[in-house]
Amino acid sequence: FFHLWDMYMFNIAAGDKTYHVRYNLAGGVAGRLALADKGNNFGLTPISDTHGVVTQTDGVLTLVNMSTWQALGSLKLTDSGSRLQVVSPSSATGNVLYVVALNPQTNVGYLFSVVMNAAKQKPRIRSTYAFTGRTQASPVIVEKAISGLQSNLILLHVPGLGGDSQNRLVALKDT
Repeated sequence: FFHLWDMYMFNIAAGDKTYHVRYNLAGGVAGRLALADKGNNFGLTPISDTHGVVTQTDGVLTLVNMSTWQALGSLKLTDSGSRLQVVSPSSATGNVLYVVALNPQTNVGYLFSVVMNAAKQKPRIRSTYAFTGRTQASPVIVEKAISGLQSNLILLHVPGLGGDSQNRLVALKDT
């Protein structure tokens, strides 16, 4: 017997600035999803058995129902009205997406914790962590089952805190 999610494990998805396409094992197109904006595509990050998020460099996150291959909604990451640039692929665990972005005008970087609003089927920002400069890495998740903590631990390279330029590896507890 195959479960629904088993069927999707055997598909490959890839995208560009315009579409994210799911291919079957024979290489045929199994689904084509139009993206909300035109930023470069960092790919689809699964956040649950049925949902994933396509992350684009122009700060647009598109929530996807992977069972129906439909966009459910999108979210634009901004800082005081300025569009942010996503600087690395997203990470996810347990219905939470972690995204790192930069405001190129202010040189302020951000780690966003993004969750799905179940009632509206749209992504929403749960929390934000600010730092100085452009990180050179994606967030690394240490799940609570591994760390023994009550919540996930997020490891992130930050090039500065409070305006300094001291490279650090910070560990953030996601409460």
